[in-house]
Amino acid sequence: MTPSQADLEGPMSEAIAKYYQGAGVPADERIQLFRLAWDMVGDWFGMRQQLYESEVPADLANAMANDYRTYDRQAAVSQVRKFLDTATS
Repeated sequence: MTPSQADLEGPMSEAIAKYYQGAGVPADERIQLFRLAWDMVGDWFGMRQQLYESEVPADLANAMANDYRTYDRQAAVSQVRKFLDTATS
């Protein structure tokens, strides 16, 4: 269960800040990332994308490995940080 904004500001805020923090990432940013990940796999858009990828006739393992090796992670990390910054403003 992902804490809500009310939880982050409530009586459990210190425990949430302590136990949800990551390596170099404060708890509130990590929780935002959890929510964004859930939106990608738990809502209709993410499920549709997952279904599409499972039905495309291709060597999925090699395609995924190639995507992993060649993907520009810095651009993605920058976009996620920008999105999370605007979501909290």
